[in-house]
Amino acid sequence: MDARTYNAGAARRLWPISGLPWFLSGLDPAGLQFVSQVRRYQQAHGLKPDGKLGMATWDAMRETEHMRSGQPAAFGPENLSDTIIVPSAREEKPRPVGRVVGVGIHTTGSGIWQATQRASVIRRSEKAGVGSLEHVVRNLLSSPSSYVSNAYILPSGRTILCVPLDERPVHGGLSSMRELYSKGFDEWRHWRGTNAGNLKRTAHAGRYDAWKALAERYGFDSPVDLCPDPNGTLWAFDLVPTVVVHDGRSREEFTDAQFKRAAELIWWASQQFGFEPRFETVLEHRSWNPICRWPWDPGANWSRKVVGDHLRAIAGDNTISLGADDE
Repeated sequence: MDARTYNAGAARRLWPISGLPWFLSGLDPAGLQFVSQVRRYQQAHGLKPDGKLGMATWDAMRETEHMRSGQPAAFGPENLSDTIIVPSAREEKPRPVGRVVGVGIHTTGSGIWQATQRASVIRRSEKAGVGSLEHVVRNLLSSPSSYVSNAYILPSGRTILCVPLDERPVHGGLSSMRELYSKGFDEWRHWRGTNAGNLKRTAHAGRYDAWKALAERYGFDSPVDLCPDPNGTLWAFDLVPTVVVHDGRSREEFTDAQFKRAAELIWWASQQFGFEPRFETVLEHRSWNPICRWPWDPGANWSRKVVGDHLRAIAGDNTISLGADDE
């Protein structure tokens, strides 16, 4: 019997739908994403990865911390309003989090806004009763090859949590780039990343000069200094932009609601993982992995100043500084 048929028959008979853990809550037991999430859990806990939620898997779930059933507390920032959980369906063995050394901020949106302009997407989102941006993010997370941060913040401030606290997001560290960065600036500045994820020699000698000036200003020499633990990671989230077109040129923009939610997540993460929120621990993707993101990643479009203002208000500490927008 295939896993979808098995799970559809097991629903209510072997386990209560209302008692499912957070990463299965709201999913159709007969659906492929339900099977994928069960399989990921089985792989992570040494069970037969057949995607069937039988008694052995169910008993294991009831004995783990994941059975804080459906509660945002599984992620930590459980008291944030307008927050939903949409588990990522990425099919890979969950990677445990190393020491969390800061927050990583993605500002490119992974082409999300562009996808919302398609007529077919608008029709489907209206049928589903959700905004087109949320609809696109949900579809993105349903793909087995999805790009994932820990969370996505929509322009309204609505937040979608998709990677549990005890797993490392795909884009949360240096991984394979660490060895090259360890060779020093004079070596790695000759390389750039490609859209295919490969490395290519660059003839542009000054490509990373602005990154180097930034590093010198804040007292670090290499991206490795920002994430010195080989197993270290960043708690990462995406600011999903709207795109404004003026005189034929497009610019990604963000809202104050997004900046306030970003500050709330930064403050929560700093308290949860024990780091001080400052420039070196609140980083755009292009800052901690410049070979792959510098200089095209529009990190400067988000406002360090406004997020910093919100952060100081939340923390009640006027000494906190994330740096200025011209950085």
